[in-house]
Amino acid sequence: MLHLWKYVGLLLGVNEDWLFDTEREQNVFNYHVLLAQDGQTPAGGDLTAAIVEGVRHLDHGRPNTLRAVYARARLLSMLRYFLGRKGLEDLRLPITSPWAVPPVVARNLAASLLLDRSAYGRRHLERAGEAHRQKRITMLFDGARRRIGTLPV
Repeated sequence: MLHLWKYVGLLLGVNEDWLFDTEREQNVFNYHVLLAQDGQTPAGGDLTAAIVEGVRHLDHGRPNTLRAVYARARLLSMLRYFLGRKGLEDLRLPITSPWAVPPVVARNLAASLLLDRSAYGRRHLERAGEAHRQKRITMLFDGARRRIGTLPV
């Protein structure tokens, strides 16, 4: 697997000094990066707050205030689940309950345990996934000019 990622990195133009041949070399490098990281700065909280507030300004198909409030609340709920109370406190974000997680887990379990068992269900999930992907692309990048980078020589 590392060979594949090294090849992908080379194709993307990543300097060979950052690409490793063995998992052990990669883990040693990751550990050094972890040790070199400093503690949290106020910039982390400011950036996170800007991202959380930015969710309110995305066009979710039909822009309205209620949808924007829900999107922000849902994101904060998910962050509470993944970061915990302490993580939200460290980022100076409001402490919320992880109310949005159980419905997502239930939906994903139903999709993977029930729908994915039949060919029709798999096709439905693939179509739904593609529709969601297209909606997100439109929401995040609508109007942006597509550019394809040049391959390294």
